[in-house]
Amino acid sequence: MRENVLIAFLGLVILFLILIFAYRLVFKKLESNERTIVIFAVLFFIISLIPFLGLGNITSRYSYLASFGLCLILALFLKKIYDYLIGKDKYIAIAGFTLIVIFFLSVQLFQFQKVQTDWKRAGEKSKSFLASLEHAYAHYGVADASTLYFVNVPIRDGEAWIFPVGLSDATWLLFPDKDIKVHQVGSVEQAFSIMGESGGRVFKFNDDGSLVEWIKNIHGEITPWNI
Repeated sequence: MRENVLIAFLGLVILFLILIFAYRLVFKKLESNERTIVIFAVLFFIISLIPFLGLGNITSRYSYLASFGLCLILALFLKKIYDYLIGKDKYIAIAGFTLIVIFFLSVQLFQFQKVQTDWKRAGEKSKSFLASLEHAYAHYGVADASTLYFVNVPIRDGEAWIFPVGLSDATWLLFPDKDIKVHQVGSVEQAFSIMGESGGRVFKFNDDGSLVEWIKNIHGEITPWNI
């Protein structure tokens, strides 16, 4: 907790210094109408994010509207760069502006491809989870355990979310006619400790999204039982 507070404090200090630097070297040199655009863009960015700050983790989909403010600032500074370069040479201005646009589009393309890869990998992990759980119950039945304990639940893969919520819903889709309770725990030992004598089944996620069931043998030892 103290480390997080320290990091947040250092981040605010760095942000404050950057704002002072930007104000002295950039903002003061802008024309009146350009300052108005920058102020509007910054306020638009902040106000658009305010409703989502309470969620803790702000994913990219929450920043779509707010990014419009950053786009305004980017467009303004691209115009300033173009105006500066065209005063030197027309062809230099066109070439420089073209390179900047190509660089920006390339970054966006690479980011888009990364996000697509992340979501594909997340989908494969979700599919592996469903297949493993269905396989477990197809072979061992559902009557012996109405309570499931899941360990090492994957929350996200890169920019893609897997099971931040919805694990119980995914389980229900496999067995809609069964009253199965789902619990997420931190470790296999904790799962068996919570379970006690009430019964249940403990599954731990592998890195690929598949499951390994853990059992307690007659000697009280907790061992994995591959599905």
